Amino acid sequence: MISESEFLDEVETIAKMFTNNSGSLTDLRKLERKLVLFELYKEWNSKETKYLAFFIKQIITVIWRNFYVDSPVDMSTLPEKEKRLNSAIGSFLSYAVKSIKTNSNDESYLKSSYVLNELFEIMIECEDMCEQREGDLA
Repeated sequence: MISESEFLDEVETIAKMFTNNSGSLTDLRKLERKLVLFELYKEWNSKETKYLAFFIKQIITVIWRNFYVDSPVDMSTLPEKEKRLNSAIGSFLSYAVKSIKTNSNDESYLKSSYVLNELFEIMIECEDMCEQREGDLA
């Protein structure tokens, strides 16, 4: 399992690559594949970092599916659009990591991360209860 600090460092590296137009969604997809949300919501402490991981999982899934897997459009034939997409991703990732590392998250980010954290805590508690019941029945 990837740690919070390793995750933030990797996101920061990828964001810089995107900003310099040397990154690709494949780089971010590799990171996204390492993130097991249920595990990290149990292990990580920072709600804001958990939220960034969740956001990366969701947005990369959407982008990957819509622009690279199921799309009738080949993004490599539209370099200006791909550059714009990469720039937007890099800008967001840089902002998010900087905000988390400096504890300067804005209110909307904090609220979003709080709500998502609560949802995962409830799901984890329910799963733990189900596992306990199954153990009692065995």
